[in-house]
Amino acid sequence: MASLRMIRSTLSTLAKQFSAVLTRDPRCVGLLPPLPRYRHPRNDSTKGYWVQTGRLGQRISMEFWLDHFSGMSTPRVWFGLSSLSAELLSRVLSRPPLIDFRKRLIRRSTRDVRRKPPYQFVNPLRSTEFDTLVHEHYPGDRHYLGVFSSYPWPFARYEKAAICRDATNLAAMFCAALSEGEPSAFEGLRTEVVTYKQGRSRTLRDSALGKSKGICEACSVDYSALLEGKGMRVLQVHHRKQLAATDRPRLTKLNELAVICANCHTLIHMNSKRALSVEKLRAMLRGTRA
Repeated sequence: MASLRMIRSTLSTLAKQFSAVLTRDPRCVGLLPPLPRYRHPRNDSTKGYWVQTGRLGQRISMEFWLDHFSGMSTPRVWFGLSSLSAELLSRVLSRPPLIDFRKRLIRRSTRDVRRKPPYQFVNPLRSTEFDTLVHEHYPGDRHYLGVFSSYPWPFARYEKAAICRDATNLAAMFCAALSEGEPSAFEGLRTEVVTYKQGRSRTLRDSALGKSKGICEACSVDYSALLEGKGMRVLQVHHRKQLAATDRPRLTKLNELAVICANCHTLIHMNSKRALSVEKLRAMLRGTRA
């Protein structure tokens, strides 16, 4: 049985891991930091806790919840947006990045929730309703748009990492939905993110980034010199031999990794079936043939 202390500790760990991933993701550069009073887990009578992980403007909060609100006997993770404005969340739903989610959208309202604490759904979510966008509409209170994770309690280490990656991808969709830019510019990046379901070594990644000295191996731009070093955030680690090409774990050496910027990464994976080599893209950018 999960104690509130365990839930609080696990949520704090997830929030820290998620924030670390989020700050390095170029798709979420427009996200505002969480308000200081909401940075730490808060109890909202749902047999669990929640924490704010960022803001989309001044009126939309991005949050992580770990509680029993799903109606299950064990706590589940929820990640998504909340706002006092139902109109704002409806606007997010109407944008292209969330079209596929809208096809299976689940709607919940006040009548679906217990009237007394601990607050939770009267009818627990079915197995098919996890990892699906849920729109919760509560007149006179906050409204919610997010996903209940299917990972069961307690979470293994790799499950915590997977939860954070799934939340980061959803956060990127939310950011794209509210941005004025064209969201299709991130298609190449999504292809690579999907392969992150396979385990990757953070030690190797950090070593590759350090070895690069902030320079993209394809376009040769020195991002460490931009924005007082913050330009480094657009650099990503690319596997020359794609992990998606094999179903089995394999040994990866440092020289099999390339550090490239987000734009070059998108170009490399423009053809999802046959990625360009870093050398070929470098030659194309220089106007010569490989």
